[in-house]
Amino acid sequence: MYAALLEARCVPTEDTYALLLRAYCAAGSLHRAEGVISEMREHGIPPSATVYNAYLDGLLKARCAEKAVEVYQRMKRERCRTNTETYTLMINVYGKSKQPMSAMKVFKEMQSLGCKANICTYTALVNAFAREGLCEKAEEVFEEMQQAGHEPDVYAYNALMEAYSRAGFPQAAAEIFSLMQHMGCEPDRASY
Repeated sequence: MYAALLEARCVPTEDTYALLLRAYCAAGSLHRAEGVISEMREHGIPPSATVYNAYLDGLLKARCAEKAVEVYQRMKRERCRTNTETYTLMINVYGKSKQPMSAMKVFKEMQSLGCKANICTYTALVNAFAREGLCEKAEEVFEEMQQAGHEPDVYAYNALMEAYSRAGFPQAAAEIFSLMQHMGCEPDRASY
């Protein structure tokens, strides 16, 4: 299909490249995904944060953490402008790789550069600590999220409940579940 676009002399857009990167990563064709980046450069199109974020997202979903870290480092070397989505993706990459302190390092880097975290960013960081049962750290991030003006959603509450469950504190998880309901946040299947 991509070849057909080129034959028809259609000029690919950022969105076209982003879709290709996600598709190649989903199919496990990482060499083809990397080829898209090379092709962009050959055509004098520097990959933007939108394109790199699509690549990082594809790598995250394909569970290719090492490659995602490599791409993130390349973005920084190339001085590609990173954004909240970039940092959130990398926090997720490190969290799913059971490296919560690396996730926290990315979060601190984000803050030092003046990039604002959103609820997805905070939830990703809570999840990073939750996966390792680091309930105190997860709670600290959860509280920081609230202090920053973000109302916890079901995903944030679920992440905090998971932290306490993994740490062996089911009663604390049950209390968070009750708090979630009291705050008017509707539980989902994962909450149970």
